[in-house]
Amino acid sequence: DVCSSDLPWVICIHGYGNRATRMTEYAEVFKNLNFNILCIDLRGHGKSEGKYYTLGVYDSDDVILWTKWLKEKFDAKKIILFGESMGGATALMTASKNSELYSLVITDSAPADFYEMFRRVLKYRIGTFSKVFLPSLALFTKLFAKYSLSDAKAKLYVPRISVPVLYIHGDADALVPLRMMNELYENTRCEKDKLIVKGADHTRAKNVDSVSYKNTICSFLAKYGM
Repeated sequence: DVCSSDLPWVICIHGYGNRATRMTEYAEVFKNLNFNILCIDLRGHGKSEGKYYTLGVYDSDDVILWTKWLKEKFDAKKIILFGESMGGATALMTASKNSELYSLVITDSAPADFYEMFRRVLKYRIGTFSKVFLPSLALFTKLFAKYSLSDAKAKLYVPRISVPVLYIHGDADALVPLRMMNELYENTRCEKDKLIVKGADHTRAKNVDSVSYKNTICSFLAKYGM
């Protein structure tokens, strides 16, 4: 399709272990609004280089480079960040580092704190052994991926965001509990809104209540002139 610099761009950011092609159903929402869309593979995912996942810490820097590329190549004027799960956390980290590049941020099931999320998941899966495994994972990440799990906390980044943010979450999310979305929301100091979908598990809000999902996104976009 021919891209227009007058139309908003949406950068779609996938979740942990996924790839750009898995963002098709989300991209469809914005395609129907006639927006330009860029779906990217994060580090270590899909066709991108890199051996390790960086949980948004370095990925956010990559998204900023993609954004600058859009501005240079297509003269993109309005750019929206949309992220699912880890991609949502990445979107928040990205906007916190360079809000002036973006118009809006929309996240679906974004974790507030990856260390806490891993702690919960490991405790459930391997019990008390998680007390040994998690510090080992943190050390591995520090030595080989060159970042600290303590940096992979979107809740520390969101106070620096200066553009409007929409949070979407399911109240039955077993992987990233609703309280994490509430924590992100409470720490966000810019204009913000949220949609909580009853009965939706992790990243399933769109499937459980597609009407509310699409209408909320459309209303949010329209509110800010998108």
